Amino acid sequence: MSEAVLRTATPADAEAVRAIIARALLAAGFPAPDIELDADLLDLSHYAFAGRGFWVAERDGAVIGCVALDRGTDGHGVLKRIAGDALPDLVRLATDAARVEGYRHVEAVAPPGFTGAAEALVAAGYAPAGTPRSLLYAKRLDA
Repeated sequence: MSEAVLRTATPADAEAVRAIIARALLAAGFPAPDIELDADLLDLSHYAFAGRGFWVAERDGAVIGCVALDRGTDGHGVLKRIAGDALPDLVRLATDAARVEGYRHVEAVAPPGFTGAAEALVAAGYAPAGTPRSLLYAKRLDA
């Protein structure tokens, strides 16, 4: 098996990304993406603006994992759409992009059952925000 290649997502990746997110949600006991609530998965151009980004991991021509960076509030970035394989590398890539964008702080939610998301966040230096069982993870980038 070849190594995963990380790259910026393109509009052509939307279908594969939706499938990865749907599998992760369903495996965790959540409903599949909703067209109205998850419009960013229909058109990845939502992430083509400053302060945002979407990356995928690809192996042997197939998209196997994804992560997105979105704008939060007060100079914070938000990692989301963390699903699939190669998550530690994808989370590090998105965190580095957040630093380049000038974010001082990045947050992410790792829902229970999302295989590998919390582990990838911790490996990239994120810590639970609040209680040890918190679903919210955070990392300061300006320290």
